[in-house]
Amino acid sequence: ILTMSEGSVVPIDRWSHVLSWIMIALGLLVNVFVFSVVVAKFQAPQSDLVWSSGCVILSRDGVPHLLMRVGNLRCHTLYSPRIRLTLLRRHVTQEGESYFRRDDLSVDQPATMSGIHTVAHAIDDGSPLRELYASGTLLKDAGEALLIHAVVQAFDNVYGGDLSATHTYGKGSLLEGAFADMIRSEGGRTTIDWDAFNATRPLGSPVRDADPEPSPPRPGRPYIS
Repeated sequence: ILTMSEGSVVPIDRWSHVLSWIMIALGLLVNVFVFSVVVAKFQAPQSDLVWSSGCVILSRDGVPHLLMRVGNLRCHTLYSPRIRLTLLRRHVTQEGESYFRRDDLSVDQPATMSGIHTVAHAIDDGSPLRELYASGTLLKDAGEALLIHAVVQAFDNVYGGDLSATHTYGKGSLLEGAFADMIRSEGGRTTIDWDAFNATRPLGSPVRDADPEPSPPRPGRPYIS
């Protein structure tokens, strides 16, 4: 790039000097450009956000809910996550036009997200899924006529950029029961069991959260909570 050959390059006239200077300048620019591209490629945030392969429908205090999981495999803190669920349903107008109608499904927006988060949509009177749930259409394999599109986007403070992931739930995505517990506590250390990310359990089975609270600490002794 600098010497333009293995040996010395000696310009013998003015145009040779100009050509040599242009070649050296272009070589430096190409070198800097390639280096910047390589650095930018390795510094780009790698999206390790994943959605569960299926979703479940269960009742919470008498209100049916649609649940699915989103996980951050790197388990660091993501800020201001924005989660959006969209119902895509084939609709035929009075004029005979057929298209996919989009209806937003309301979900709670967490302030931060680290390991896993369960996205919950309440199928109440104001939900677009209410009639589909009451008629039993939502509990059946609707195929391509009924889809739920999930999107998550969050700010990664490590890379200073946004991460995003999408998933579409359609035929065969509805699972039975409830999601299995992923939190494991061994030797006072809490970990996440990613093998249970898509696993479910029967609704009547006991859960780990039902364990009694530990005894309060005695005065004067350290206690790790």
